[in-house]
Amino acid sequence: MKNTVIIVFLLITKVDAFCIGDSMFRKHFKIDTSYYQESNKVRYINYLDSNFVKIKTKYFFQNGTLHFEKNYDKYGKPEGISRSWYETGEKKSFSNCSNGDCEIIEYYKNGRAKLFYRADSSRKVVDFYFSFFEDGIMASTIQLDSGKVLKRTNYYRTGELKSVLTVTNYSSSEGEFRKYFESGAIKQKGRVTELKLDFNIITINSSKKKGVWYEYDTKGNVLIEEIWKDGEVIETVRHVPQN
Repeated sequence: MKNTVIIVFLLITKVDAFCIGDSMFRKHFKIDTSYYQESNKVRYINYLDSNFVKIKTKYFFQNGTLHFEKNYDKYGKPEGISRSWYETGEKKSFSNCSNGDCEIIEYYKNGRAKLFYRADSSRKVVDFYFSFFEDGIMASTIQLDSGKVLKRTNYYRTGELKSVLTVTNYSSSEGEFRKYFESGAIKQKGRVTELKLDFNIITINSSKKKGVWYEYDTKGNVLIEEIWKDGEVIETVRHVPQN
C-alpha cells in the first residue's frame, strides 16, 4: 500500500513583510536587553509597547547567532511569524499564528521538513500532524478533531504503509490496530483498549489487547489466533500455513 499522501508546502517568500524591522521597533517601542556574563554578547532583546507589554522578542546563542524570534499579541500569545535556528545557523522552525492558532513547520538540519502541524498558542496539536524522515519521505500522520486523536498512520521509509491505529471509542480509549508487511500484506490486526491518546504517544505498547488478535504470513494466511481478556492471552490457536 503506497503512501499516496502528498503535502504541498506553500511557503510565502515574503515572510519579512510580516516582521517589522529592528529600526522601526527601536524608533517606536521600548527595548529591554540582557547580556551573557561570560562574553558580554546579547542574550535577548525584548521589544515593549507603551504599556510595557512584550510584543516581540529575539534570543541569541552565546556565539552571537540568532536562536529565535517571536511576535506576540497584546495578551502575550504568539501572533504572526515566528522563526528559530540551530546554533550552526540552519533554520529549525517556522510558524504563522493568528487568533491563537498556529501552523508550524520544524526542520532537520538538512533543510527538509521534520514536522508539520497545527497547534494552539500552547503548542498543543489541535488539527493535523505530519512527520517525515530526513530524506523527506512521510513517516507518520495523525488525524485529530478539536485536539482529539482519531487515527495514527505510520509508514516504512519506502513509503509503504506500516501500521494504522484507529480510535473507535474515544470515551473508553478503545481502538483497532493493523500492522503490515513492507509488501503491503496484512501482518497483524486486533482491538486494543486503555489507549493513551496524547497526540504524540498514541500507541499500543502500553495498552491492553482485547478480543481476538490475528497474525498472518506474507501470503495472507492466518498463522496465530489469540484471544485476549483483561490484558492477558487466555487462548492461542496456531494454524499450518496453506501452500
